[in-house]
Amino acid sequence: RNAIRMARLKKMGLTPGAADLEIVYQGRAYYIEIKRPGERQTENQKIFMHWARDAGARYIVVTSPTEVLIALKKWGIA
Repeated sequence: RNAIRMARLKKMGLTPGAADLEIVYQGRAYYIEIKRPGERQTENQKIFMHWARDAGARYIVVTSPTEVLIALKKWGIA
C-alpha cells in the first residue's frame, strides 16, 4: 500500500528525498526531516538537504516532537 502511495506521489512530482514536513512562513521555506533515534538520512535526503540549504531554506533532522518544537521556536515560527 505504501509503495502505491509513493508511486502516485512521484507521478505528481514529489522530489526524491524531500523532507517530511515543509513549512512556508513569511516567504521563507523551512524543512523538517523526522527520524527515529539512531536512524540516518538516505542519500537522496542528504542531497535534498544540501539543495534546500543552498537555496536559503532552513532544514533540520529531528528525532522527537520536542525537537520539532525547539526548531520552530528557534526559527521564530512558534
